[in-house]
Amino acid sequence: MKTRPYINIKNYGLSLIEVLVTIVVISLGMFSMLGVFMNGLKLGSSSNYRTIAAEQAYAMAETLRANPSTLGTSGSDAVFSSPSASVVTNCIQANGCGRTDFVSTAFGMWQQGLATVLQQGTGTVCRDDNPVGNSPDTTTTPPTWNCSGKGQYVIKICWNESRIGASQQALSTSGFLCQWTNI
Repeated sequence: MKTRPYINIKNYGLSLIEVLVTIVVISLGMFSMLGVFMNGLKLGSSSNYRTIAAEQAYAMAETLRANPSTLGTSGSDAVFSSPSASVVTNCIQANGCGRTDFVSTAFGMWQQGLATVLQQGTGTVCRDDNPVGNSPDTTTTPPTWNCSGKGQYVIKICWNESRIGASQQALSTSGFLCQWTNI
């Protein structure tokens, strides 16, 4: 009996095409995960700015609640509106200061704090019966405040969030995002 020569052919590896397809599939998965992480970082940064703005509004509200006589000292619709309010040194020192100087100093320090912790941050305190309808005009830099001069006192804060880009639908054309709270 004659035996036939049996050739045992086994595949001992992957072809180049299989390796390339595997690399492409893994790369697509990694890039999609990278996109998810980047979007999460952007949304986290946007959330951080909103939290800081809420804390700053709360701080100003507490200052006004602690000193209710300061409300209405400016004689206009906006209680505090000047972005360049001056800080009176005597108010910070042991000497103290009068009511007018206190208002200017409290608002000036608040504005400096907004500019420090929020990108181009600015704010106002005014009377407004419809803060949603009277939202600030954010086409200008800094935003122009719209207050009706009636109703409750409202704290409005705006900041530039255009570099984050995660919340583009909420941003104005200038990139400012605003929020407000009633006192």
